[in-house]
Amino acid sequence: MKRACAPRSRPRTRPTPGSRRWLDLLVLLLLAACSRSPLVPPRHVLLLVIDTQRADHLSCYGYHRPTSPALDALAKEGVLFRRAVSQASWTVPSMVSMMTSGYVAEEVMRIPDEKSTLAEVFKVHGWHTGAFICNDLLAPENGFQRGFDTFEWHLEPYKSNQPILDWIHANRKEPTFTYVHLNEVHDPYDPEAHGGKARWRNVKEGLPPERLRTYDEITEKLHLVEKEASLRTIEAEIGGYDDDVAYSDARIREILDAYKSEGLWDSTAVVIAADHGEGLWTRVQFPEGTRKKAMDAGKPATLVNTLQQTHGSQVAIELVHVPLIVRAPGLRPGTVVDARVENVDILPTILELCRLPVPKSAEGTSLLALADDPGEKNGFEEAVFSYTRFNCSVITQDGMQLIHPTPRGECDFALADEIYDLNRDPEARTNLLASRRELVQRLARIADKRVKAGIKGIPVKLTPAQVSRLQSLGYIDAGVVDVISEQLAAESIDELIEGIRKSTDCLVRLQRVRALKDRSLSDEQRAAIRAIAEKEISSAVKEGLEALLSR
Repeated sequence: MKRACAPRSRPRTRPTPGSRRWLDLLVLLLLAACSRSPLVPPRHVLLLVIDTQRADHLSCYGYHRPTSPALDALAKEGVLFRRAVSQASWTVPSMVSMMTSGYVAEEVMRIPDEKSTLAEVFKVHGWHTGAFICNDLLAPENGFQRGFDTFEWHLEPYKSNQPILDWIHANRKEPTFTYVHLNEVHDPYDPEAHGGKARWRNVKEGLPPERLRTYDEITEKLHLVEKEASLRTIEAEIGGYDDDVAYSDARIREILDAYKSEGLWDSTAVVIAADHGEGLWTRVQFPEGTRKKAMDAGKPATLVNTLQQTHGSQVAIELVHVPLIVRAPGLRPGTVVDARVENVDILPTILELCRLPVPKSAEGTSLLALADDPGEKNGFEEAVFSYTRFNCSVITQDGMQLIHPTPRGECDFALADEIYDLNRDPEARTNLLASRRELVQRLARIADKRVKAGIKGIPVKLTPAQVSRLQSLGYIDAGVVDVISEQLAAESIDELIEGIRKSTDCLVRLQRVRALKDRSLSDEQRAAIRAIAEKEISSAVKEGLEALLSR
């Protein structure tokens, strides 16, 4: 991907001392011209991640409300990547991916020991490293503290920036890498309850006509009720989300202003990113989450409980399209890049900015070539990739998105391939599967290759506090995080195996396979599982059985 400068031919005569100095100077100038990095690397780096931030709800990304004046100003000073995607649609696997520059291919709850992290690279090269996190899922036991001198991960949303400001001041004379993770934009969307302003929550300006047409079609197709009440709720909640975006933007302004007031701005690089987007009732959710709760409770089906509000179980464009803004000394201000890039590219981009070595395990590509020349395409991925347990997404550089079911998605919800032209259909409403079979097959091979090579899930025993936190965020009830039921946990190994053998329900079989994951198997039990695997027709169940036998 790196541009090559043509080497000069070696001189035939020995240069004089004076000519050598000029030759050395010329070589340095040529190297500088060939380098995409700033001539003077930054001494301070801020990676600021906005949890749950949809790119299309920021004014610098074209949103109709002025939600992000601080980020708008930052984008004018730096490079805005219009089409960045996250590698997962919920926080933990997405941040494992971002911090290691590795693609995920299962529900990954912990950073693998063999993967170097961004903070570790900075620390080993003598930088002071600090993390300030408003999301306690990013816990030390999951490896997120690796490489940080200071690691504060219990910070609450809507609170003071003072710990961050104190850190910036205390370390102003030393090179620093600072990671900030804000969480105000996550649901519930209610900054007013925490002393913020409700600028848009109570504004009745109506939903876009094209969205209303979609809601009419869904209401008729699924026989939904209470449409008008649902529309009022959805409009108010989207307004609350936008209020949270503005609240978060004000916090960001204060943090950026601290670098300026300390006299550090000219030597500071800032990267603004997000771990994933948010559903905001854009499309129908799978039969889980609030939809399943409503069905189980016998409640009437409405737009509010049938459409996906939050995130985690799908890879639709609104859930993986995230902001990415890079501002650093030497980068051309006001640059806009249309190429599709990924969060795995953040680590190599930051390290190239700082002229630090990129770990061999990193899978992303530095974006400085695009910052220098937005039309540069050589060396970049043909398609960008995102993953959930149920399906994965591949988006080509020319805007074709394949949503490809995983074996688990086929088993749980009978999902099938879908393909959309995001340039003509930005909300991915019209499935072009019938006319794009050949493209679907080619992109499916890319998706399968990514899944096969990606970071696999690492078993983590969740503490009661973590389970409670995951429940409060909706991840467990929405099926985003697997939790073995008490009933299955109480069954013996032989009972679980017999249940797999007898059941005709794919999901029931898969749940029993999962319940066997941490059990010790005898030779007889292994033989029984092997016999079941030979006849199993579900690829998800078969893979699970084979994984049991490989232990």
